Amino acid sequence: MPRLRPSPRSLLPAVLAVALDAGTVRAQNPAVTIAVDAAAQQHAISDGVYGIAYGDAATLADLNSPLNRLGGNNTSRYNWQINADNRGADWYFESVPDGSSVAGEVGDSFVSMSKGAYYSLANTSTSAVSGTLVLLDPAGAVLNSSLITVPPAQSASANTQALGVARGQTGTARFTHDGPPGAIIAEAAIARFSTSPAYVQPVKFQPVRQAR
Repeated sequence: MPRLRPSPRSLLPAVLAVALDAGTVRAQNPAVTIAVDAAAQQHAISDGVYGIAYGDAATLADLNSPLNRLGGNNTSRYNWQINADNRGADWYFESVPDGSSVAGEVGDSFVSMSKGAYYSLANTSTSAVSGTLVLLDPAGAVLNSSLITVPPAQSASANTQALGVARGQTGTARFTHDGPPGAIIAEAAIARFSTSPAYVQPVKFQPVRQAR
């Protein structure tokens, strides 16, 4: 049975449709100008936004990081009793010790290194307040100090690592400022953010009014 072939006339509508579509001018979106004002609505950024993974004491101090993470594939197979972990498919399923035979040493050392004291200084006045945050050991010796200026109606923060003081120590913090009484609301906490949930223990600041 002979095949039916379309006549040239039957192809004409399709050809015309393609030709018309190819010649269509499409509408362009109007140009948009976006202006960014970096000085508008400025506010303090929470310390909890930033963090690093597997940071040592020097790195935590250098970056002033409030969060240090210990985790990954091998930590899900960590055996605290022998202080070792299995690398799984990442490395031939080998069990690798962490350098110490003490049970749980890698976790204990990480937590001890990562925990520290955190300070928040809120300025309730309408003027900038400047002061000195001093960290002292139990005997009263100064470990370190830092000059801090708190803008009006804003907060400033600091922590032991940022002040160059090793974490896990015992001592006292003192903030002396040039503002009026009650201008600064000081809060502090001993925190360990490497655990889930994070361990946070608030520490009370005792206001002391000194004679001028």
